[in-house]
Amino acid sequence: MELISEERYREQMEEMVEPSLARIRKRGFLAVRRGKTGGVGKLYYEYYRVDEPRGNVVISHGFTENAEKYRELIWYFIKEEYQVFIMEHRGHGRSFREVGDVSLTHVEHFRNYVEDFSRFVKKVAVPAGKGKPMYLFAHSMGGAVGAAVLERIPGLFDKAVLSSPMMKVNMGRAPVWLAWLVTAVYTILGYGEEYAPGHCPYPGEGRFEKSSATSRARFDYYGEKKRNHRWMQNHGASCRWAMECIAGAARVRSRRGCARVSCPVLVLQAEKDVFVANRGEVLFSDRVRCGRCVKFPGTKHELYRSDNEVLGKYLKTVFTFLEK
Repeated sequence: MELISEERYREQMEEMVEPSLARIRKRGFLAVRRGKTGGVGKLYYEYYRVDEPRGNVVISHGFTENAEKYRELIWYFIKEEYQVFIMEHRGHGRSFREVGDVSLTHVEHFRNYVEDFSRFVKKVAVPAGKGKPMYLFAHSMGGAVGAAVLERIPGLFDKAVLSSPMMKVNMGRAPVWLAWLVTAVYTILGYGEEYAPGHCPYPGEGRFEKSSATSRARFDYYGEKKRNHRWMQNHGASCRWAMECIAGAARVRSRRGCARVSCPVLVLQAEKDVFVANRGEVLFSDRVRCGRCVKFPGTKHELYRSDNEVLGKYLKTVFTFLEK
């Protein structure tokens, strides 16, 4: 596959990729229940149509992300003749939010993500899928959400690719249970919609060297978009988000949960991931019936924003798995 040149990245994205995708893109909003506030919320989604697809790829994005960040990856799926569907999770991007602070990433219950995403697949992706296989591509937080859908609705997807999935949050030397306990106490005391300890509002994209990408061109291109669009500026997690998602990830990687996964699963692991714990990914891939874990040496959390040398191998692994 011919990759976007890192030397001419902005030029090729703006003059070739973005206009080509815009011509086949359909946008919409999916109505879902808001949660504790009641009423109906709207989730933003995009659908990229292919006349005679070999299959359908449904993307579940990660923490603080949105559809814009996946433009290049969507381009590669389209080039391989897959239709693509992507929904922005509640509290992210152009979807509705349960708090007023755009920077604060918040959810009342992890199951809200799971219910939203499964509804999106059943109501939007499957009807437009032209009877072709349904494939899941999920990253980080979206990987935990996607895996929960695999466990909850066996048979919905034919195969699943989980890229750096959040099967266990990486807390460094601190135990995960302690992080859950602290955020649970804050939530019980009424601070669930406040920033979790160590989190803060959007400060700008920061330094490339400390980012989770290994391609400077890809980091700069998306970083400029994020600085210029307030709705893209998700950043810190709320105490409630941390409490819910730590517990949600534990349920997803449990033996009981993994036993319900019926389709083949490919887990793609970044060796130098500082956001999710590699051990959790290995546990999940070992416990599901048809799971396999592939590690990419020297890589960071955002594998799909690696340099071209790694990205080529990464995409080859993904497409070989889907086409096998």
